Amino acid sequence: AEPLSGDGGLAAVVERMPDAFALTDDSFTVLTANAAFIELAEAASLERVRGQSLANWFGRPGIDLELVAGQLR
Repeated sequence: AEPLSGDGGLAAVVERMPDAFALTDDSFTVLTANAAFIELAEAASLERVRGQSLANWFGRPGIDLELVAGQLR
């Protein structure tokens, strides 16, 4: 599957962004990501990051992501 595949629109814009972008669920499990995120995660494909916790690539596992989550809430 292509990262953030779709018929265009927002998915196409996000895919072309130079910044890493991942869409997660409420538990911060990666649903999809753009090519820049996949490269940053040093993953071979979207399938390697999909279903994984964002904490795997975000600072100190269980610490930094919780700080950001608190700010988002």
